[in-house]
Amino acid sequence: MTEAKVSVSWAVRMLIAGAAFVGFGCWSLYDGKIKYPKVEQTFQQYHEAGRSEEWVAFAGEKGWKKEWKKNPQTGQTQIYSEWDIRTQFIMAAICLPIGFFTLTRLILTLPRTLRADEEALHGTDGRRIPYRDMVDIDKRKWDRKGIAVVRYEIDGRRGKAKIDDWIFKDGAAVLAEVERHVNPPADDDPEASALQETNA
Repeated sequence: MTEAKVSVSWAVRMLIAGAAFVGFGCWSLYDGKIKYPKVEQTFQQYHEAGRSEEWVAFAGEKGWKKEWKKNPQTGQTQIYSEWDIRTQFIMAAICLPIGFFTLTRLILTLPRTLRADEEALHGTDGRRIPYRDMVDIDKRKWDRKGIAVVRYEIDGRRGKAKIDDWIFKDGAAVLAEVERHVNPPADDDPEASALQETNA
């Protein structure tokens, strides 16, 4: 039996990508919900008290933004506009779902395997696909992406199973095993072998 488990390099990449998106999303949410409003409120207190020039030193100590600007629409002097704050929520709304989706996909994929034995291919969803029920193997994306699609028909119902050599280490070995049974080389033909021996 040939078996392919999840590639460590793929899993690490997904973990890093998912954590990065979640981290950036949480950071943006914190900025929009807590930090930016707090910085703006504190600056307005300085500005209204006529102490704007002291803001640079104070903000430097806090690690806050030092430069202020005038809103062209309202004429208000401010550090962060409503749009600046709203943008943080937009970024969080984009990054958090992507991050959670990536991590969820990683968690669900980790325990899965691809297997090929003498009778069938066992897909990542546990489905058993006998070689005799396979219709064809689509390898158009194999050289570029390491993806092959096995099409099959069982009891009149058609389906597809994907062999992904990027996600599953040794996916190429599984594909080779499937092809060995579905499209056996001419050398496996007894008549062809006998003919070769005669000609020799």
